[in-house]
Amino acid sequence: MVVSPLGLAQAGGGFGLRTRDLWKLGQLYLDGGRYGGKQLIPAEWVQRSINAQAMAREDADYGCLWWLMKISYGDATITVPTMAGTGGNAVFLLPKMHAVVVITTTNYNERQPHMLTFKLLTHDLLPAL
Repeated sequence: MVVSPLGLAQAGGGFGLRTRDLWKLGQLYLDGGRYGGKQLIPAEWVQRSINAQAMAREDADYGCLWWLMKISYGDATITVPTMAGTGGNAVFLLPKMHAVVVITTTNYNERQPHMLTFKLLTHDLLPAL
């Protein structure tokens, strides 16, 4: 994982969050909108937002601000809700493993930075889990 010099990951609109804050957002969604024993986001909204609302492309559907990436994993294909920001920054939810993976990068001038991030997830991190 590469973190920018300030420890910030930039989203598409210039919104800056630290890696640990991105993880907290991912964990909030993984936990159905609960944090610290309190329901901060309605569970119904969490479920709706990480379920397909549109067929985006062959390898991914789209929820409400979440990409639903279809990933080959072992003998199966799993759906991985993903927040994607500029430069290849991403938050991946792995519900069956109860894991959140955050990858922050500085690949702002690279061609297809999200493909680099996706390769890191699928070739290096998922096999380690």
